[in-house]
Amino acid sequence: MNKLLKGLVLCSIIWLIAGNCFAQQKTCSATFKHDTGVSGIKLQSANSTMATLGKNSWGREFEKEDGFGMPRIEVTNADKTQLLRLGFFEGDFENNVQAFQIQYLPANYKRSAKTAKINTPAFISALNIKLGMTKAEVIKRIGNSYKSTKDKGFAKLKWYTNDPNSAFLKEYKAVGYSIECKFDTSGKLTQYYFGFEYP
Repeated sequence: MNKLLKGLVLCSIIWLIAGNCFAQQKTCSATFKHDTGVSGIKLQSANSTMATLGKNSWGREFEKEDGFGMPRIEVTNADKTQLLRLGFFEGDFENNVQAFQIQYLPANYKRSAKTAKINTPAFISALNIKLGMTKAEVIKRIGNSYKSTKDKGFAKLKWYTNDPNSAFLKEYKAVGYSIECKFDTSGKLTQYYFGFEYP
């Protein structure tokens, strides 16, 4: 009887480990709308970056140790209340934006001397998403296939795909893509991120 019980326990452990491994390797093919740019700057379009920020825009690129985790160019809106981060991959082409992040500019944030400015009242994405929108407005524009979490009382929504059959990923030669939204306690969008996964 003891041998049978031990055998069942061992089989259960093996099954759980195998199931976990398969779960980690699972392809995520969620269907949602993909955002592709902000205020005239487009994903993987160096020309749009230079057209918006100037031919010498790459001179504004710098690195910083923070949660964004990518080499970037930072841009403020007209009244310097919003911050746009353009993220780049190490070793990629100059001005080839791979990710965007929009957030309100904290009063104590130390801007780089390289920070650019766009004469716009607010940053607006290609899906017409901007800070201050409600969760329902954002979901309506992107889709319902998101995962919801909470962080220190703030709601977070995330959309993700790494489907190798995705026409969108094939077009951009990307391995994965995500959209992440952070909302304050009143349900208003305070941070918006989207972009490609590092290959």
